[in-house]
Amino acid sequence: MASYVGNKEIKKIYVGSQEVADVFVGANKVYSNGPTVDPVLNNNDWATIRAVCEAGEAANYWALGDTKADTGTDSTTRHFQIVDMQGLYNKHVVFLQVELESTSYQWNNNLYYNEYNLATIRTTTLPEVLLKYSSDLQGQVTDTTYKVSAGQYSTTLLDLTDKLFLPAVKELFGVQIDDHQEESDALTQFQYFATNSAASYKIKYQGEVATAWWTRSPRVYANDTAMRVPDSGTYVGGMLINNYFGVAPCFSF
Repeated sequence: MASYVGNKEIKKIYVGSQEVADVFVGANKVYSNGPTVDPVLNNNDWATIRAVCEAGEAANYWALGDTKADTGTDSTTRHFQIVDMQGLYNKHVVFLQVELESTSYQWNNNLYYNEYNLATIRTTTLPEVLLKYSSDLQGQVTDTTYKVSAGQYSTTLLDLTDKLFLPAVKELFGVQIDDHQEESDALTQFQYFATNSAASYKIKYQGEVATAWWTRSPRVYANDTAMRVPDSGTYVGGMLINNYFGVAPCFSF
C-alpha cells in the first residue's frame, strides 16, 4: 500500500539512509512512532520535520518553544521556533524565525500605501530572505494561506498565499492594538505567546542588540503606517512604512 503526506506519495521517510516512519493519511492513516524520529527537534532534518507535522504527529515528539537551527546558503545560522500547534491556516505547526533577518527593511517603499498584499516587504523582501535559508529548508517550505487587512480605511480582509509571511498583531499579542478590528477578529494568538506573555519572548535581536521588527498588520485609519514590535517587546505601535526595521518571518507545515 502506498504512503502519503497530503497528496504526495512517500513510501518511506528517511533521515539520511535511515528509515524513520511509514505514513498513511486518510481512512487508512498509520504513523509509526519509531525511535528514529528524534524527540530533540534540532536533531531531525527538515524533510522529517515536515512529514511528522503534516501527519499531525508533531505534538507526540516536540513542544511549543522547541527550536531548529538552520545554516543558510549565506553561512548564517538561524533558529526557527515552534510557536503554534493548534492547526492555524489549515496547517499543523507554525514556525517563527528567532533572530531578526536584518534591521534595514522598509515595510513599503511607497509611503502612501499600507496594503500588505502590495508591500515591498511581501513582494521583494521575504522571497529574498527565503533564498538565504538552507537548500534543505527551502525545499520543504510550502505555501500558507493567511488573512490580513486590505489596509488604509478598508474593512476588507484578504486571503494571501506565501511560503514566508510576517506575523500579525493578534497572533503575537492576542489583542487588537491599532490594527484593524476585522483582521484581529479573524485571527488567533499563537499558543507560545499566549502561554509566555512576558515581553522577553517577543524581543528580537540582530546580533546581540535588541531592535524593532515589522508585523504584517496595517495600522487602522492611516495609509502610511504599519504595526511593528519595538525593541522592548512590550507592545506594538504604528510606524511610517518607509522606515527601516527587521523581519522575523513565519512558515507552517
